[in-house]
Amino acid sequence: MVSLDKTDIRILSYMQENARITHAELAKAVNLSTTPCYNRVKALEEKGLIKQQVTLLEAEKLGLTLNVFIHVTLEKQVEEALKCFEDAIDDR
Repeated sequence: MVSLDKTDIRILSYMQENARITHAELAKAVNLSTTPCYNRVKALEEKGLIKQQVTLLEAEKLGLTLNVFIHVTLEKQVEEALKCFEDAIDDR
């Protein structure tokens, strides 16, 4: 587990809330100047704490109003059966 100070935690919190926040805005929010804030973000990325930045879409406005949850159970969980299943669902 990686040790984080309060500033690192605040940076991650702001970035999780708004991945498009600029380094200048982020620096101001966490009470740092831009360069040290940028360096902290880079260090957090290098430590693997920031996996990726994503865009969340407004599903309803896109007409995506249905959520589906699927539970699949295979008769056998051997490598050959798993590969067969993966190939079948990849064949769209």
